[in-house]
Amino acid sequence: MIPILLTVHCQETLQQHFHRRGQAAPFRGATRYLENFSAVWQIQDYLVGEAQRCGVPVIPNTNLDDTLRRVFGVITERLLESF
Repeated sequence: MIPILLTVHCQETLQQHFHRRGQAAPFRGATRYLENFSAVWQIQDYLVGEAQRCGVPVIPNTNLDDTLRRVFGVITERLLESF
């Protein structure tokens, strides 16, 4: 297992993600996340701090291509360290 934390660094962007996900998959309860957004944001801040403390890569989920490139880069790096 290779731990990686994906984050969204802009509150407005994260809210937009929840809105779009709610439209694409209504059963996932986007309203619940939006109603509790400040708690979601605090949890992300906590998780980022813990990831940094533990040496887990934190990758901003800004654009699919860039995010995937960075995720695959971390995976490749870790695999090369193992072999």
